[in-house]
Amino acid sequence: MAFLAGIAGMFAFGAWRHHRASSAFTIEGHAVVARGPGLRIPLSEAWTFQKNEPGVDFVATHESTGAVLTGQVSVERDAAKPIAKVLDEVVEGRRKKWGAVEQEERGQAPIGDVNFAYAEFVVPRGDEKVNARVYYARRRGQAITLSCGGHVLAQQACGLAFKKAEWTH
Repeated sequence: MAFLAGIAGMFAFGAWRHHRASSAFTIEGHAVVARGPGLRIPLSEAWTFQKNEPGVDFVATHESTGAVLTGQVSVERDAAKPIAKVLDEVVEGRRKKWGAVEQEERGQAPIGDVNFAYAEFVVPRGDEKVNARVYYARRRGQAITLSCGGHVLAQQACGLAFKKAEWTH
């Protein structure tokens, strides 16, 4: 469980930079929902919700792959800042916290029908390395941050969940 807490804490983003939104992610049945931006991500029964870590609205783990999925909605305070700059700050925060971030990659990925910018990197954790991908988008004055950590199969589990995501408005 300490490893899980470390992974979830690794992805906690934005509590220091954004104000919490009143429409933060909530759990409804076996889905996570952010009403303000209108995002709903249904999760299969293989996902289990965990106790939230500071700075995130939800933490879910995938039973067979070990994926750790976290999410946060916050009020966007600097909409003029390029998203690439926001992702630079995320990666730099990881470097400060964990000492090393390797194999950084950037791109766009659809979650539902909205493209999120992402930064993908590898973080050494003891004797192993954890793949991490942080997704970021803005919608209706709010910043949406989703993170997925784990090995290759874990990233695939998150990808499958994201394909089922829906934008409700």
